[in-house]
Amino acid sequence: TQLEVSRAQSCTDNLRRELDEVRSSREAHNKEFRQMVDAARRDASAALTDRDVLKSELQRVHRGQEKREVDAMLLRRAVETSKKQAGDACIQLEKMRCDLEEAVRREAQCKLQLESLQTLVASFKQHEQQQQQQQQQQQ
Repeated sequence: TQLEVSRAQSCTDNLRRELDEVRSSREAHNKEFRQMVDAARRDASAALTDRDVLKSELQRVHRGQEKREVDAMLLRRAVETSKKQAGDACIQLEKMRCDLEEAVRREAQCKLQLESLQTLVASFKQHEQQQQQQQQQQQ
């Protein structure tokens, strides 16, 4: 009857209000979830971008490290070559020092021989002069 209809109408109204509240709550939760998903997507995209930047930087650092290793190897070779050349130069220098000492010794001998010859020449000239003077006196 009318009371039952009224009660049914009241129940229906209550159910509709509750359904509207549930829909409203669900829409709010869905909106919040979508926002969270969008934020997660943005974070994931930013993280991928950061990862790519870091990966690129790491590759650049690795290339730099490889170049530094090659440069270090080349420098080590250059140092070893320089050491060998320095050793060879020291050997040459020692040989030149010995040659110089020999040359100085020979020069000293030559000077002594020159002095001896000069003395001999002077003595010979003096002897010649004495002979010429004697010849002139005899004439």
